[in-house]
Amino acid sequence: MKRLLCAGVIAVGVLAAVLPAGATAADAIQYRYSANTATAWFDSWDSLGCVETRAFVWAWDGTTKLDGARPTSDRGVSVTVDKFDFCTNTVIVEARGDSPLPSDEFVIGKQLDAATLHTTVDVYDWVSDFTFPVEVNLSWSGSGDLEEGFSHSVYHTSSYSIVTNDRGAFRNADATGTVSDGSTDYAVGPPVLSQLASTRHGEMSITR
Repeated sequence: MKRLLCAGVIAVGVLAAVLPAGATAADAIQYRYSANTATAWFDSWDSLGCVETRAFVWAWDGTTKLDGARPTSDRGVSVTVDKFDFCTNTVIVEARGDSPLPSDEFVIGKQLDAATLHTTVDVYDWVSDFTFPVEVNLSWSGSGDLEEGFSHSVYHTSSYSIVTNDRGAFRNADATGTVSDGSTDYAVGPPVLSQLASTRHGEMSITR
């Protein structure tokens, strides 16, 4: 079994039950899931090398089980966007949001060869205490071999941490498109990470 390590992001297989906007530091969520997923992480810098802009998008179609609850069918998307000025040590934007998806807004091939996502998600910004819409238009095209594997992933911001452990089939992919709030496209350039996956067994923990 090949081990796949995707440091710094949630690589694949992340499903519903996410940290609510405005949650307190004591909040924590743990759950199990299985699903077909598409993931993309974009990371870019301004011309001065000061401002880092990131977008992390995952879409899923599968089943989740929150601790203490019964399994439920689930299809949805989660979007995280942030901007940080390292020259002034200033958080400009740190926002995330989640939304259920109708079947026509997220389509993923059973062989993990392609996927499309076209939707709008309201995200909550912890910096401004404001919610705004982000339009997501992404396409994935499988570019690597389909592999069985294990993924351990960690994603940290100043507001929350997410840790996942997944087992299933994974394929690297090329992702293109936009993740835009109308003034900023957070998905500039080629993605740092882009994958299509079929997770048979996954566990996730979110703390803030």
